[in-house]
Amino acid sequence: MQLILALALVALGSPLVLNRLRQSTYSHMMHSLERRISFLQLSLQLRSTKRRVTMDGRKCAPKFMQAGKVYTDCCTVAAPDGKNSKKEWCYVDAAAGGTPNWDYCAPELDYDTVREKANELAATFVPEVRKATDLVVA
Repeated sequence: MQLILALALVALGSPLVLNRLRQSTYSHMMHSLERRISFLQLSLQLRSTKRRVTMDGRKCAPKFMQAGKVYTDCCTVAAPDGKNSKKEWCYVDAAAGGTPNWDYCAPELDYDTVREKANELAATFVPEVRKATDLVVA
């Protein structure tokens, strides 16, 4: 009954009902927008966070707890198998799956050095590739 009354008032153009509908719609839109912005900020934060990988290439969990302490990177405390080898290890991200649910971490890469070496190699190979393509085209 209230819905019918509200629809009738809207149809008649009641300023009070229209105003409340506008406020409600605006409030809903703002809440939805704030949620989307929060989600995007969290997504960007997670993307910009450095993620290590295990020796078999699975991503480490972004956060895990071991021996009562929270870790956000590989750690050297005793591994889940009880060994304390001082090798870095992490729990595997649940999305990566597989067993066991932890593994030793792969060494960290210095991406600046990798890029530098790739550019050096490219600089030596590009002229050779150009010569080879010139011979084929000619």
